[in-house]
Amino acid sequence: MSYSSMMKNNKSNMLKKLQNDVEKLAKGQGFEKDDRFWAPTLDAAGNGSAIIRFLMPPLQDIPKNKKGEPIFEEGKYFVKTFSHGFKGPTGLWYIEESPKTIGMPCPVTDYNTPLWATGLDADKKKTKPMRTFFISNILIVKDPGNPANNGKVFLFKYGKKIYDKLSAMSNPDPAFEMKPMNPFDPIDGANFRYRRRKEDDFPNYDLSAFDNPSAIGSEAEIDEIWKKEYSLLEFHNPSKFKSYDELKAKFDKVMGASQIGGTVVPIGKTKSYTSQKTDPPEESNEGDPELESFQALLQE
Repeated sequence: MSYSSMMKNNKSNMLKKLQNDVEKLAKGQGFEKDDRFWAPTLDAAGNGSAIIRFLMPPLQDIPKNKKGEPIFEEGKYFVKTFSHGFKGPTGLWYIEESPKTIGMPCPVTDYNTPLWATGLDADKKKTKPMRTFFISNILIVKDPGNPANNGKVFLFKYGKKIYDKLSAMSNPDPAFEMKPMNPFDPIDGANFRYRRRKEDDFPNYDLSAFDNPSAIGSEAEIDEIWKKEYSLLEFHNPSKFKSYDELKAKFDKVMGASQIGGTVVPIGKTKSYTSQKTDPPEESNEGDPELESFQALLQE
């Protein structure tokens, strides 16, 4: 059967598929959503809230000594990842996980480094953002937008602003004379009141804060929660990342670029520089409304 014949015979199915895709776009839904990740339900103004609890390192990720005993102090409460998301001069998007997450070369970093190394503001403005994310396991204590999530364990991907709040609890400023607290501790940790507000088209988390310390539940309940956690090791697994050549090809296409002198530069433009081991500062995931919408579509 020819392609034209197949199209004629499947017109109604194809139209239905298109209608479904358009509906997903209108709702900001992705096509390959990872249901392990929690995200707040946002109102029309872009605001959302919930009470969550950051959880201890996943049981399956905790290494063991020669006797088979878990080495708790080597467990991971979170993993740190880097990603790039920007629109190139061609109008195409580059949305990719950066191999820098696992200490491997990244074409975008190779592009950014010499520009940043010049120290010139004009060159710094040309660098492409590298966004920093953290991933942890969380327990949903109360999700007003989706009560069915209450009591369930999810993965949570968050930016530096929320990470800073976690860090401030475990390493408080001495000037405040606060006792350090491990917010991931199931007994002596604390619930986190997540509050997302949209201000000037940007998400703001300033109102988010920790409650007073309290136990998640009984010893038996804590054990059950622990068993439901997801491994974090996969997010640092080399197989998760595309090869340098594959990323480089996409970066060149997005930038409309060519390879000159070992550095990716826009076609028709050359620039000499002194190579230095100087990278641009890390950026949070917050602060780009257009990218935020695009990432919601891709469901990273």
